[in-house]
Amino acid sequence: MNTAFPKTAAQPWATETIDLPATDLAYKLSSILTAVIGYTELCIDESQKGTLSHGRLSRVLGAANQGKELIHEILGPGQPDSELAAPRSENAWLPSGTENIFLVGADWAIVEMQQQLLESLGYKVVIRTCSMEALEAFRQNKARFDAVIADMAMPDLSGDQLALEVKKIRPDIPVLLSVGPARANRAGSNKAHADGFLAKPLGRAEMAKAVRSALDRSRGSAAMYLYSA
Repeated sequence: MNTAFPKTAAQPWATETIDLPATDLAYKLSSILTAVIGYTELCIDESQKGTLSHGRLSRVLGAANQGKELIHEILGPGQPDSELAAPRSENAWLPSGTENIFLVGADWAIVEMQQQLLESLGYKVVIRTCSMEALEAFRQNKARFDAVIADMAMPDLSGDQLALEVKKIRPDIPVLLSVGPARANRAGSNKAHADGFLAKPLGRAEMAKAVRSALDRSRGSAAMYLYSA
């Protein structure tokens, strides 16, 4: 991606074009914003509505959501099987559930945050940060889980490879792949292994809708909703 800064008298240096590795930059920024959005949503839950801290956290979340929209607009238009949700309002009905989710990713901070978000929606969540260990754990407890969420970018087994192995063990289980916006086109080729995609940066609303939709499609059941005050 080439970024050209406008020429101004005050900024004589801002006339050069800077070459940026778009894919890596997009993935890193989307991961950072995913963590910021998720942890801010959790902090808002724990803060008292109407207080100064609650208002400040809401401003942080609003700014992070603007960054999310900008990344999707510039680097990831037309995400496959992914609908960009509007920022969640203070009084929103979010799809929820009580199923068991197996969450796998290499970044502990993001995996832990997403675990807390899913648990705030009522789900029971088991996490792993090593894809090989995750595959073995799933093999030994294949009847325990109702859905799998795997990050695309993991060493040893990438998310799409893990999804393929999981489907060999249990073809009926829904698998969602978490991908960065610059990798969305690549993710589209893995539809045989995945039942949906979570396009980073994402927050609780996007995750809630994607997980509930995947579970309902696999069972043909009606969605449950959680009122978030």
